[in-house]
Amino acid sequence: KTLSIDLERFVIICDEAHNLSSVCSEACSFEISTKKLENCISELSTLIEKENTELDCPKDLLEAMKDSLLMFIQAVEGREIVNENALEIIYPVLENCNINQDSCDIYIEASTKIINFASNNEVRKYSPLSEFKSFLQILFRQGHTIEDFKNYYKIHIEKVKSKNNILFGSSNRNEVEIKINLWCFNPYYALQSLFESGINSLILTSGTLSPLDMLQKELQVDFPVKLENPHVVDDSNIWAGIVSHGPDGTLLNSSFENRNNPLYQKSLGNLVVNIAMRVPDGLLVFFPSYMALSVSLDFWKQSENGSESIYDNICKHKLPVIEPKQSLQFSSAIFDFYQKLENPDFNGAIFFAVCRGKVSEGIDFSNKNGRAVIITGLPFPSSVDPKVIKKKEYLNDLRKNTGRSDLLSGYLWYQQCATRAVNQAIGRVIRHRYDYGAIILADERFLTYTNHISAWLRKHFVTYGPQDFGIIIQTLKGFYNRLENIAPETPQKKVDIHAALRRRNMNSASVFQKMKNLEKNPIKPAEVKTNNISNKQQRIRKFRKQALDLLSTKEYNLFQSHLHNYRTKKTRYREFSDTLIELFRTSKTKYPLLLGILDFFSDSQQAIFKKKVIKTIGDIFTNEPEMLEEASPKGVKRRSNNEVTPPKKRKKMNYDFVSGEFTSKSPPKVNIDKLVTTVPNEPKDDIPDEFDTEISIGIPSQNITICCVCSNRPVVPFQSKICGHICCYNCWNEYLEKEATCPVCKDKARK
Repeated sequence: KTLSIDLERFVIICDEAHNLSSVCSEACSFEISTKKLENCISELSTLIEKENTELDCPKDLLEAMKDSLLMFIQAVEGREIVNENALEIIYPVLENCNINQDSCDIYIEASTKIINFASNNEVRKYSPLSEFKSFLQILFRQGHTIEDFKNYYKIHIEKVKSKNNILFGSSNRNEVEIKINLWCFNPYYALQSLFESGINSLILTSGTLSPLDMLQKELQVDFPVKLENPHVVDDSNIWAGIVSHGPDGTLLNSSFENRNNPLYQKSLGNLVVNIAMRVPDGLLVFFPSYMALSVSLDFWKQSENGSESIYDNICKHKLPVIEPKQSLQFSSAIFDFYQKLENPDFNGAIFFAVCRGKVSEGIDFSNKNGRAVIITGLPFPSSVDPKVIKKKEYLNDLRKNTGRSDLLSGYLWYQQCATRAVNQAIGRVIRHRYDYGAIILADERFLTYTNHISAWLRKHFVTYGPQDFGIIIQTLKGFYNRLENIAPETPQKKVDIHAALRRRNMNSASVFQKMKNLEKNPIKPAEVKTNNISNKQQRIRKFRKQALDLLSTKEYNLFQSHLHNYRTKKTRYREFSDTLIELFRTSKTKYPLLLGILDFFSDSQQAIFKKKVIKTIGDIFTNEPEMLEEASPKGVKRRSNNEVTPPKKRKKMNYDFVSGEFTSKSPPKVNIDKLVTTVPNEPKDDIPDEFDTEISIGIPSQNITICCVCSNRPVVPFQSKICGHICCYNCWNEYLEKEATCPVCKDKARK
């Protein structure tokens, strides 16, 4: 009607039709408050006083409208209309206020003229009478009787705090207004006008329409043609399980009564930790509500007796991102998630989100962006929400009054709301033919709701009992190991955050700036890179998987903790390397890890680490070359110590800090206070142990300073002002060009 389109003989296609019922109901629903009606009276008073000749409305008509509105406000505030009798009494009350079927058409015509007159006003183009006009059009809809309204609507009256109004004066913060809600609970009321327009066909499509019979009952429309297809992905690319108990055997139930149970929260948190360890790349965890999300995260962040919290253990494996409530912050969260997925120091990222939230609809987590999804509970609507209560009452009364048992009951509708939100969240992963992923339903109540899950997924579900958590981990591990090796590489679909955010009207400058950056440098996680950095990242990921196989859970967590501290510069290289040697020397089966750990160090640190290993354990690099092949990923051959080409002898070059180039000339005399400070030729306490023997051979130790990187005696030694480590000109500048950190301890350093 707004676009003046004649729909006769049209074919209407509704995509994402799982929302059709709510969209139709919202389109026919309306709310108006006494404050809005007072604004209408204020505008009518202004028009009566000014007597505008341009407005084609008699003064008597404007005064009659004003009197009718005053009487209606007095009736509402005098509690003549209450929730118990609202549907029966509202039309008699309106009749007493001279608002009926006859006067309604006159008032609507007059309101239209006033609205058009206000739209031509350069100062204020809005008229509050548009609210009153919509209110009358719903109550006195053309072609429908009062009985039709009673059959399709419920009225709810509530007191709410007034909001400030810029155009018509601000209200007191403590002022209370009465709101009248006209809620349409029958979507067929909206679809009826569509059918009356003479359309040829109505086609509904969605990936989450199932179960179709319940959708027909809710819409009250009989669809003669129904098609429910399987997924395009192979069955072997889907892992689906209903997990009723946590790792410790505690029953998983996220109901409101059990949500604050410490045993439940601990068991659920440990389940997420174990899944995060085994699932590569992106992991999505959906909660029933923002409150449930907040309760779980607050509990997981608590530590017992000074030990690491559950949240800390999750963060050791995957970098966390939490879905924000504010829409303007959502773009930053998505951007942060995609960035954290590319961090090679962690096994991907984890997104804590909410069913029916922004993450659960409209965002594509294909390929490595979403390798698994965990649903922690059934997202039932709030049972104390007045709209939910009225909807259930309406559906139950409709079945009772019509005697039709085939109509949807309030209880079934309440269940359908939860399972439809679950199906929508599950659909974030496995987005194309070659994609693969795992779906984990972590709530024992899902055992009774499998018939409500999408048809393509039902046959894949396996139920796991209280003693089966070990089987879950084993099968998940085998699932990903198999598919990582045989799944074909497919081009990653470009992450169109721009379109996703535009649908939600997120038009802030910061959002679009980030989207422009993504368009210039799009993130392509699945694209295979051939440069050296990518190969190193691949070796690091392979090493992590090997560490999971060779180390116990306690040892692996200890290794992850030390690695995290080293990467965040809380631990220095010397302490980190000593810890690793002590951890991996306990068994010969762990020796390959000493080889794989080399990729975490710089070239100079690798030489130092090898010397430590040879001094402590023996020359495993030469004596056991077969371990090198075991520690290397497929397709990347690591050469043994005998095959490594000796490094080229470093030329005696000096760095010209004025020209910024290396030169064979003597170093110029410049002020180097902004670089690193020169040090006298005297011993330092923090020289690594590897150089102790070299210092003491034939030369008095007080007359020598050793470069901590190349082990040579520098012509002009330089010392960092922050950490105190000593290096020569060449070594300092070689590393400061790559990153602004000390090559020995990774502390910050600058030229």
